[in-house]
Amino acid sequence: MPTVEELNRTWEAHLTSFDAETWRRMRTVGVTAAWEASSNPPVNAMATLTGPSCFEFVVRFRGNELVRESSCAELENTLAAESIFRAARMLELLGVPVIPS
Repeated sequence: MPTVEELNRTWEAHLTSFDAETWRRMRTVGVTAAWEASSNPPVNAMATLTGPSCFEFVVRFRGNELVRESSCAELENTLAAESIFRAARMLELLGVPVIPS
C-alpha cells in the first residue's frame, strides 16, 4: 500500500483530461485537495501489525471541507477523481463555476 506522501505526489496524474481541467479551475479559485492518514483507522490485529492502511482524500474550499472520503483499498485514484468531481458540483451549486462546458 502506498504512503500518504506517494498518494499526494501521484493522484493528479491519474485524472482524466476533463477531471484535470476541472481540478485546474478549482485550484484557481482556492480549492485544495490532499490525501491524509485516516482519522479512524481500522481496529484489528492485522492493522496493528502492518500499520494504518486507510487514507482519506479531503477537498477544501476557503478552509471548509467540501468532501472527505476514506479508502482502505487499492482504489485511491478512482476515489480522488470522484471526490474532485463531487466537490466541483458543490462549488457550482454555490455559484463558483469550475466545471468546463
